[in-house]
Amino acid sequence: MNVDQYIATLPKNIMSGDDVSLPDKTIHRLLNFAKLKSGETFCHLGCGSGYALQIAKQYGAHVCGVDINESRVQEAGRTLGDDADVRVGDVRWCDIPSSDVILFWFADPSITHVMPQRFSKLDDNVRIITIWGPLPGCLPNSVQFPFVLNVTPLRSAPDIKSQIQAVFGVSCISYGTAWEYAERYTKALQPEDAQNDRFLTILQALTIWYSAYSLGVTCEDNIPESVSTYTTIMSRFFGIDFGHYNP
Repeated sequence: MNVDQYIATLPKNIMSGDDVSLPDKTIHRLLNFAKLKSGETFCHLGCGSGYALQIAKQYGAHVCGVDINESRVQEAGRTLGDDADVRVGDVRWCDIPSSDVILFWFADPSITHVMPQRFSKLDDNVRIITIWGPLPGCLPNSVQFPFVLNVTPLRSAPDIKSQIQAVFGVSCISYGTAWEYAERYTKALQPEDAQNDRFLTILQALTIWYSAYSLGVTCEDNIPESVSTYTTIMSRFFGIDFGHYNP
């Protein structure tokens, strides 16, 4: 199968951002990155049972969230108490609570591609945190990979190339850069005792590099030996290929 087919086999909740928990360290890092302050309001779109909201309360923030699953919203309400505004809703068309900082982590294009228009209607200076990439069609205001910060009013990106270069902070992407950022992503999202770090890092690094290569923003003009070797490993031992790039 090619890499897109492999991703399609993953549980739908992983791709939609539904019921996926981030480790404590990751939540603290992204809240610090967003410079969440006491007295501000933190909103988690796709909040699940409210774990990130619990940690945000430790910062002295008011918290609110939206999730499509009623039972998880009820669980969040029991945990957070009456001072938290946690609602059942679909983030694509529900009211977005008034907030200073919003965490938005979804990979489903049917969700991600409608949100920039929705976020464009928010007040100025709302900080929106995404993980891995910026909002579609937008240039980030700040990046601490894998965390990406967009601030309203959103800045339009001229093209995908400019987005990639803004996220990675370089004029071209080498395989070394792809590996470094893939490793950051894996370490940020995986529990400390995870056993599959290496596999995920290889998969992410190849995905980053081939995406950049198809857009003409890699430092290498041809496929380097290291990329070819890892591509062969993924194909031969895991049955995952990278389409017409496969050796």
